[in-house]
Amino acid sequence: MKVIKLGGSVITNKRKPLTYRSYVTRRIARELKDERRLIVIHGGGSFGHYIVKKYGLNRKGFCLTRYYMEVLNNLVVRDFLKENVLCTGISTFSLINKDLNLNPILKLLNSNIVPIIFGDIIIENNEYRIVSGDALTVEIANKLNIETIIFLVDVDGILDQNRNVIKRVNINDINDNIFFKTSNATGGMREKINQIKKLRRGVVYILNGLKKGLLYDLLKGREVICTKIFIK
Repeated sequence: MKVIKLGGSVITNKRKPLTYRSYVTRRIARELKDERRLIVIHGGGSFGHYIVKKYGLNRKGFCLTRYYMEVLNNLVVRDFLKENVLCTGISTFSLINKDLNLNPILKLLNSNIVPIIFGDIIIENNEYRIVSGDALTVEIANKLNIETIIFLVDVDGILDQNRNVIKRVNINDINDNIFFKTSNATGGMREKINQIKKLRRGVVYILNGLKKGLLYDLLKGREVICTKIFIK
């Protein structure tokens, strides 16, 4: 089984609020359609991040963030279905009640339906809290013992200080000698690495989801430009 995280910077234009890249999502769906037992998670991009930054973590911000993340999820599901990937959306808000409830995900997997989940905002101890798509990806991978985790981002992988791609690295060897560009509500690449460090097993691939064919080639076992991270 694999889990693939679609970065918000891939499926949306983060420079323009509420701008969705349907053509990118459909191309990704075509590239992964041969996979079986797959979980897809997507970020908020110019939908969720924009709303959180504009309205904050309050009642109005909660309601609007949930609404626009559902809108984005419906768009992603629609485009996967157009490419004959049988799937359905699942709200993270409905999965978390203190702990993450995996039963709806497992039911879909057992029916050969791809669950498409998303980073969301939840209510916990009477407070509003963002659950990032990256954190969700790691938690699901840990609980289901998934050993192949793929992050699609808008760069070619983790970059060193000279902005060259780090091709292979052990998670324990990642330090501050890398280039971080952080500009979103959930921390960007730095927070992504922090979440990846919580994985207990497996191999992580970080590759450019905006470049045609990279995901397809990776899933077929071919060498591609990306960062491959070994967990322990």
